[in-house]
Amino acid sequence: MDEIYEPEEDSKLLEKYVKTLTKGVVLDMGTGSGIQSKAAYDQASKIYAVDINEKAIIHCKNIFKGDKKIEVIKSSLFENLSEELIFDTIIFNAPYLPLDEGDKDIALDGNIGGFKIIELFLEQARPYLAQSGIILLIFSSKSGDIISLFKKYNYEHTLLEKIHIFFEDIFCYKLNLNPFVKICPKCGSTNIMVEGFKYTLDSCNDCGFQIQNFPEIEITEIEEFKKQLKDDNF
Repeated sequence: MDEIYEPEEDSKLLEKYVKTLTKGVVLDMGTGSGIQSKAAYDQASKIYAVDINEKAIIHCKNIFKGDKKIEVIKSSLFENLSEELIFDTIIFNAPYLPLDEGDKDIALDGNIGGFKIIELFLEQARPYLAQSGIILLIFSSKSGDIISLFKKYNYEHTLLEKIHIFFEDIFCYKLNLNPFVKICPKCGSTNIMVEGFKYTLDSCNDCGFQIQNFPEIEITEIEEFKKQLKDDNF
């Protein structure tokens, strides 16, 4: 059907924190009806309202017509966004239902496992988020192990609120970039794959080295770490 997602309890929960935590340049990912762009408006310096749904794009262009503070863009996640954009606040009421539940609607369908879209979002969002920026994210207890994705993509995470609706819990989280990053002790690469949830195995995608836990260092110390590795190998 791909209708515009009308605000419900999850949208209202997110709206509550958008109004109080928004700052600077804002990305309203999956804008839908535009409710979060409206909530962010007074605190934002600029808003990019993004959706893959053509009906949502037409709707938002109509309601925000002539407002130079809000730019409406049709895009599948970050696909059509300039790589030069940096956001202080990213808002995402993610499609979180597993494939076999609810309407087969892009506003609701979270793809296989209920979290594929959220995983893609978390992976792609990092280079667009300012170092001091935040992500406000909504997901469901039916979405799968989203917390493991925060760890995989190196986000600090804080639960803002949880509400119970019918047969599921809805979570609103605030995410920040973790100033620390895993680094391969053999080659100095930060291109690391974390496998497993309870007991993790870290693997370097560049040299193939594997151990249970790679060391973590501050991002600002990466070059010094690599230099030390090079000196030690001579």
